[in-house]
Amino acid sequence: MIPKYIEVIQHIEKIIESEPISTMIPSERTLSETLQISRMTVRKAIDILVSSGKLYRINHVGTFIKEQKLYQIFNTLMGFSDEVVAAGGKPSSKIISFNVISSDSLISQKLNITKSSKVYQVIRLRKMDDKPMVIQESYYPCDLIHLNQDIIKNSIYNYIQNQLHLSMES
Repeated sequence: MIPKYIEVIQHIEKIIESEPISTMIPSERTLSETLQISRMTVRKAIDILVSSGKLYRINHVGTFIKEQKLYQIFNTLMGFSDEVVAAGGKPSSKIISFNVISSDSLISQKLNITKSSKVYQVIRLRKMDDKPMVIQESYYPCDLIHLNQDIIKNSIYNYIQNQLHLSMES
Protein backbone atom coordinates (compact mmCIF):
# COMPACT_ATOMS: atom_id res chain seq x y z
CA MET A 1 0.00 0.00 0.00
CA ILE A 2 1.33 3.42 -0.95
CA PRO A 3 1.65 5.90 1.92
CA LYS A 4 -0.92 8.71 1.81
CA TYR A 5 1.72 11.43 1.47
CA ILE A 6 2.98 9.73 -1.72
CA GLU A 7 -0.55 9.93 -3.13
CA VAL A 8 -0.54 13.65 -2.30
CA ILE A 9 2.86 14.04 -3.98
CA GLN A 10 1.55 12.30 -7.10
CA HIS A 11 -1.54 14.56 -7.11
CA ILE A 12 0.61 17.70 -6.80
CA GLU A 13 3.03 16.44 -9.48
CA LYS A 14 0.09 16.25 -11.89
CA ILE A 15 -0.61 19.91 -11.10
CA ILE A 16 3.08 20.73 -11.66
CA GLU A 17 3.03 18.98 -15.05
CA SER A 18 -0.11 20.75 -16.21
CA GLU A 19 0.50 24.29 -14.97
CA PRO A 20 3.10 26.92 -15.90
CA ILE A 21 6.09 27.84 -13.73
CA SER A 22 5.29 30.20 -10.83
CA THR A 23 1.66 29.06 -10.63
CA MET A 24 0.43 28.91 -7.04
CA ILE A 25 -0.75 25.43 -6.09
CA PRO A 26 -3.86 24.99 -3.92
CA SER A 27 -3.38 25.71 -0.22
CA GLU A 28 -2.72 22.97 2.32
CA ARG A 29 -6.28 23.40 3.58
CA THR A 30 -7.78 23.13 0.09
CA LEU A 31 -5.68 20.05 -0.76
CA SER A 32 -6.57 18.50 2.59
CA GLU A 33 -10.29 19.01 1.99
CA THR A 34 -10.16 17.95 -1.67
CA LEU A 35 -8.15 14.77 -1.01
CA GLN A 36 -9.78 14.11 2.38
CA ILE A 37 -6.36 13.76 4.01
CA SER A 38 -4.99 15.51 7.09
CA ARG A 39 -3.17 18.83 6.67
CA MET A 40 -0.14 17.27 8.34
CA THR A 41 0.06 14.67 5.55
CA VAL A 42 -0.37 17.37 2.90
CA ARG A 43 2.34 19.46 4.57
CA LYS A 44 4.75 16.48 4.56
CA ALA A 45 4.17 15.97 0.82
CA ILE A 46 4.69 19.67 0.09
CA ASP A 47 7.85 19.72 2.23
CA ILE A 48 9.29 16.85 0.17
CA LEU A 49 8.42 18.62 -3.10
CA VAL A 50 9.97 21.86 -1.81
CA SER A 51 13.15 20.08 -0.72
CA SER A 52 13.36 18.26 -4.07
CA GLY A 53 13.17 21.59 -5.90
CA LYS A 54 9.77 21.21 -7.56
CA LEU A 55 8.02 23.85 -5.46
CA TYR A 56 8.96 26.97 -3.51
CA ARG A 57 7.20 28.81 -0.70
CA ILE A 58 6.63 32.49 -0.11
CA ASN A 59 5.70 33.11 3.53
CA HIS A 60 2.12 34.25 4.07
CA VAL A 61 1.45 34.02 0.33
CA GLY A 62 1.55 30.39 -0.85
CA THR A 63 3.46 27.59 -2.54
CA PHE A 64 4.44 27.87 -6.19
CA ILE A 65 5.73 25.69 -9.03
CA LYS A 66 9.47 26.07 -9.45
CA GLU A 67 11.38 25.93 -12.73
CA GLN A 68 12.76 22.43 -13.22
CA LYS A 69 16.31 23.12 -14.41
CA LEU A 70 17.77 19.90 -13.08
CA TYR A 71 15.77 17.63 -15.33
CA GLN A 72 17.89 18.80 -18.25
CA ILE A 73 20.81 16.85 -16.76
CA PHE A 74 18.87 13.59 -16.61
CA ASN A 75 17.78 13.01 -20.17
CA THR A 76 19.70 9.98 -21.39
CA LEU A 77 19.16 6.26 -20.91
CA MET A 78 21.61 6.09 -18.02
CA GLY A 79 20.89 5.35 -14.41
CA PHE A 80 20.37 8.27 -12.06
CA SER A 81 23.55 7.36 -10.16
CA ASP A 82 25.67 7.33 -13.33
CA GLU A 83 24.24 10.66 -14.43
CA VAL A 84 24.90 12.27 -11.04
CA VAL A 85 28.48 10.97 -11.05
CA ALA A 86 28.92 12.23 -14.65
CA ALA A 87 27.70 15.65 -13.45
CA GLY A 88 30.33 15.58 -10.68
CA GLY A 89 28.01 14.74 -7.79
CA LYS A 90 27.51 11.97 -5.24
CA PRO A 91 24.27 10.00 -5.67
CA SER A 92 22.19 8.56 -2.84
CA SER A 93 18.65 7.31 -2.27
CA LYS A 94 16.01 7.12 0.42
CA ILE A 95 13.52 4.28 -0.02
CA ILE A 96 9.98 5.57 0.33
CA SER A 97 8.10 2.46 -0.75
CA PHE A 98 8.99 -1.03 -2.00
CA ASN A 99 6.08 -3.32 -2.92
CA VAL A 100 5.04 -6.13 -5.22
CA ILE A 101 1.88 -5.19 -7.13
CA SER A 102 -0.11 -6.41 -10.13
CA SER A 103 0.69 -4.42 -13.26
CA ASP A 104 -2.03 -2.28 -14.79
CA SER A 105 -2.48 -1.71 -18.53
CA LEU A 106 0.03 1.14 -18.77
CA ILE A 107 2.79 -0.59 -16.79
CA SER A 108 2.20 -3.83 -18.70
CA GLN A 109 2.47 -2.02 -22.02
CA LYS A 110 5.64 -0.12 -21.03
CA LEU A 111 7.34 -3.27 -19.72
CA ASN A 112 5.99 -5.48 -22.50
CA ILE A 113 4.45 -7.93 -20.03
CA THR A 114 1.02 -9.48 -19.53
CA LYS A 115 -1.52 -7.35 -17.67
CA SER A 116 -1.73 -8.22 -13.95
CA SER A 117 1.81 -9.64 -13.94
CA LYS A 118 3.63 -9.19 -10.64
CA VAL A 119 6.00 -6.23 -10.64
CA TYR A 120 8.16 -4.51 -8.07
CA GLN A 121 7.07 -0.94 -7.45
CA VAL A 122 10.02 1.08 -6.15
CA ILE A 123 9.54 4.66 -4.99
CA ARG A 124 12.73 6.45 -3.92
CA LEU A 125 13.81 9.96 -3.12
CA ARG A 126 16.95 10.37 -5.22
CA LYS A 127 19.60 12.77 -3.98
CA MET A 128 22.66 14.48 -5.38
CA ASP A 129 25.25 15.51 -2.77
CA ASP A 130 22.62 14.79 -0.07
CA LYS A 131 20.21 17.30 -1.66
CA PRO A 132 16.82 15.87 -2.68
CA MET A 133 16.50 15.97 -6.46
CA VAL A 134 13.61 13.83 -7.63
CA ILE A 135 11.09 11.29 -6.45
CA GLN A 136 11.55 8.31 -8.74
CA GLU A 137 8.83 5.72 -9.22
CA SER A 138 9.98 2.61 -11.09
CA TYR A 139 8.53 -0.78 -11.99
CA TYR A 140 10.41 -4.04 -12.62
CA PRO A 141 8.95 -7.44 -13.65
CA CYS A 142 9.32 -9.90 -10.74
CA ASP A 143 9.85 -12.89 -13.02
CA LEU A 144 12.81 -11.23 -14.75
CA ILE A 145 14.53 -9.21 -12.02
CA HIS A 146 14.87 -10.11 -8.34
CA LEU A 147 15.06 -7.07 -6.06
CA ASN A 148 15.37 -6.64 -2.30
CA GLN A 149 15.94 -3.79 0.17
CA ASP A 150 19.74 -4.04 -0.11
CA ILE A 151 19.72 -3.86 -3.90
CA ILE A 152 17.37 -0.89 -4.13
CA LYS A 153 19.46 1.17 -1.69
CA ASN A 154 21.98 1.47 -4.51
CA SER A 155 21.80 1.83 -8.28
CA ILE A 156 19.19 -0.58 -9.64
CA TYR A 157 20.34 0.32 -13.15
CA ASN A 158 23.92 -0.77 -12.37
CA TYR A 159 22.63 -3.96 -10.72
CA ILE A 160 20.62 -4.84 -13.84
CA GLN A 161 23.49 -4.00 -16.20
CA ASN A 162 26.45 -5.38 -14.24
CA GLN A 163 25.09 -8.19 -12.06
CA LEU A 164 22.26 -9.53 -14.20
CA HIS A 165 23.93 -8.64 -17.51
CA LEU A 166 20.68 -7.33 -18.97
CA SER A 167 20.43 -4.28 -21.19
CA MET A 168 17.73 -1.67 -20.82
CA GLU A 169 15.96 -0.01 -23.72
CA SER A 170 13.83 3.10 -23.90
